[in-house]
This record gives sequence, C-alpha cells and structure tokens, in this order.
Amino acid sequence: MSPRALKIGLALSLVLNMFLLMAVGGAIAMRHKLMDTGRGDRPNSIMRLTKDMPPESRKAMRQVLREAVVATLPDLKTAHDARIAAADSLAAAKPDRAVIDSNLQRAREAEMRARAGMESAAVTYALTVSPDDRARIAESFRRPPPSAMRRGGPGSMRGEGRGPRPDDGPEDRGPPPPAP
Repeated sequence: MSPRALKIGLALSLVLNMFLLMAVGGAIAMRHKLMDTGRGDRPNSIMRLTKDMPPESRKAMRQVLREAVVATLPDLKTAHDARIAAADSLAAAKPDRAVIDSNLQRAREAEMRARAGMESAAVTYALTVSPDDRARIAESFRRPPPSAMRRGGPGSMRGEGRGPRPDDGPEDRGPPPPAP
C-alpha cells in the first residue's frame, strides 16, 4: 500500500473509533441519567413501593411483588392481546367502533385485575412487617405516579401548569400574560 492510502485508512479508522467510543459513552451516560431520575425502573411500576424501604425489607417486598406479577401474567397477556386486537381493528379498511371499544374495555378490565392482584399482594406483605416499614409502604400508596409528576402534578389532568399547545384554539389559551 502507498503511504497516502495508509494515511487515509488511518484517518478513517480514527474517525470510526471515535464515533464508536462516543456512541458507547453516550449510551452509558443516558443509562446513568435514566437511573438517576428514577426512570430506569419502570416509573409506573408497583415496584416503586419499595423505594424508601431498608435493603432487607426491600428485597423481601420485591420478591413478593415479583411473585404477584407472575400470578397476574394471564391478565396482563389478555390485556396485551385485547389492545393488539383493538389496534388491528382500528387499522382495518373499515374499522368497527364497537369491536374497538369492546377490545379496549376488555384490556382495561384485565389490567385492573392485574393491578388489583399486585396491590393485594403488597398489602398482604405490608401487614406482616414492622410499623415503620408499613408506614413507608402506606406513604408510597399516597404518592401520585411519577408520570403525573412529570406532567405537572395532580392538577395536570385539568390542564393546569401547561402552556399553550399548537392545537389549542384562542379560547383554550386563557388570558394573555401581564406586560412586563
């Protein structure tokens, strides 16, 4: 190979290696960021009940919750299948609103059964632990889900604390801000 070809090959290799190193570094940084913000572990997961518990209690509670998740897998699969059926109906050439609504209702009911099973397991376990741990579990039931916190808190469902959106009409925007 000529010296020029070697230089070009070295430069290309250097660029490729830098790109790969930056990609790996970015992935690691993103993972740490997700873990630091608490979003690495599914934020709406019932596992968030264990967040403030001492390590030994947390381990036992997580085991109880894992067993509850396994027990509710049939309901979770039913919910997933019903949502897929609803999506398929919606994407059909002639969507049938009744079929879509029926499948979505079936999915919601299955999800609620699964959630009820997991919450019941959490309460059953909570009744066996110390009053301090029980109080921590009770406090975690009081907290809004993290997704509500990201959207602006409990009032966010009413549109409080959000700015105008592009699809809002003039009547949706409220009074103009005061002049500075």
